[in-house]
Order: sequence, then C-alpha cells, then structure tokens
Amino acid sequence: MEKTEMVHIRISPKLKRESEEVLNDLGINISYAISMFLTQLVHKQGFPFDIVLPKNEESEKAEKLASAIN
Repeated sequence: MEKTEMVHIRISPKLKRESEEVLNDLGINISYAISMFLTQLVHKQGFPFDIVLPKNEESEKAEKLASAIN
C-alpha cells in the first residue's frame, strides 16, 4: 500500500457538516473526496471545474440586454 500524508485544513463547521451530509449520500468520506479532487487537479493540470464569479442581478440584466442587441 502506498504511503499517505496528512493534510490539515480549516473550514467552517457548517460547511464541514453540510459537505459530509452530501458525501455520506454519495457513499464517500471527506478524505476520499479531497483525494479525488486532487487527483483530478493533477490530471487536468488545473481545477477540474470552472472558476467563475457569481452573477448578480445587474450583470444578468446587462447580459440579457447585450444578447437582445446582438
């Protein structure tokens, strides 16, 4: 078996609890989920998902207006 290392992170108790609930439904634990994330990060040489700023109401209105003009 491959040797493992410890990683310590700080997250809010609420985020931890909510994450564990979802992961439990998926049948995996937080340690395995983080390992899956890091494996994908290495394979893709970047985040395995898009990193975007959340849209607010004003940006959505501007996008709709721009779309209607084009």
